[in-house]
Amino acid sequence: MLRHARSLTSARRLVVAGLAVAVASVAACSDSSTAPQTPTMPPAPNGPSSQMLTLGASLTIRLADTTGATLKEPGSVRVYWGGPADTMRVVDNFPGDKDLTVGVIKVTVSKTNQYKVCFLRSWHYMADPDHFPACRLSTSAAMTIDMGTVIGQKSPMLKMIAKDEFGFLAPGATYEISHPATGFHITLADGTANYDESAGVNGITLYTEPYLYAEKVCEIKPPPKMVLTSPACFTVDNTTWGQLYTHTFTHEHTIS
Repeated sequence: MLRHARSLTSARRLVVAGLAVAVASVAACSDSSTAPQTPTMPPAPNGPSSQMLTLGASLTIRLADTTGATLKEPGSVRVYWGGPADTMRVVDNFPGDKDLTVGVIKVTVSKTNQYKVCFLRSWHYMADPDHFPACRLSTSAAMTIDMGTVIGQKSPMLKMIAKDEFGFLAPGATYEISHPATGFHITLADGTANYDESAGVNGITLYTEPYLYAEKVCEIKPPPKMVLTSPACFTVDNTTWGQLYTHTFTHEHTIS
């Protein structure tokens, strides 16, 4: 009997110890560091999001000649907005221009309180701010702004004609065009791509002079198998907008 009582007592002690361990485990699981947490919203940022889209203003500008006709060749403008560093050059129908019409440029810039667009040049036209409006300014608060029209003056052109002793065109001469006042000079041959606007090597060299300068033009190499018989140079004291200056150089065939 005594042994049986002692066994029951030991069993009770083991059960009580097990219950104590279980209670301790439950208490540990309810600790705030391991218990499920209530979801919380992230704190609101102190300023605007860095991913916020910047609103842009759409500017449209038309390029025209002195008669008011829209240019039929691509020109370039410089756009200004905001601070001194906010500027860019845009060429008609090149990246940055959102209008496919030749003579019309549409560009999007950051929204601000003032915009300025100035005509730079095209192949045959230059800005002449002393006589025609080359820049337009707007303080409109609209998102789409018609900046109006900027005007370009037609550049002067030089036309060099090489002929033989019979009056026929003599292809293949080379010329040097210089500005005595600035020291600028350029050498171009009959038919030089991107400079001679006549049709190939044909005895006629047509060159657009973008600025108004006193010009000196000299033939520095005659057409093949020919010798120059007229003066080698001619000068234009003052070029003017829209004028064509033509000069003929005469030659004789050499006896081979």
